[in-house]
Amino acid sequence: MSLQQLKQFQKNYKKLDEIIPGGIEKFLKSNRTSYKLEASPYMPLHIEKIGNDTISMTHWGEQNGDLMHDPDITIKIHREHKIIEALTYQNDYRAIYQEVYPEPGKVYPKLKKGLNIFLAQWLTNIKNQGHKLIENE
Repeated sequence: MSLQQLKQFQKNYKKLDEIIPGGIEKFLKSNRTSYKLEASPYMPLHIEKIGNDTISMTHWGEQNGDLMHDPDITIKIHREHKIIEALTYQNDYRAIYQEVYPEPGKVYPKLKKGLNIFLAQWLTNIKNQGHKLIENE
């Protein structure tokens, strides 16, 4: 990992930490499995634990009665270093699914860089849009 990439991962961690109610550590240690955040007129944001140190962030849309990811990103959280990295990207409207690590020992460095740049911009947009927790969810 380059120094530039490490700095990006650290910045993304800080942004995500500000978005998740109570922060990343509190969420990962809690029994809570998900959050729904809203900021009208934007699509709700769903954050879900899918492993000990892995979460999914997604906007859901609907098409012909089917829920559609727009987008969905799986994020690995490296707690000890306070960094995060995007692992997968999915956008159902565009029929896209991408994996940075498609199998053990294989990595797509260009995709890794691109997804984490996208994640940085998406986190900035989410923060600027003012997404807030829906308490009854």
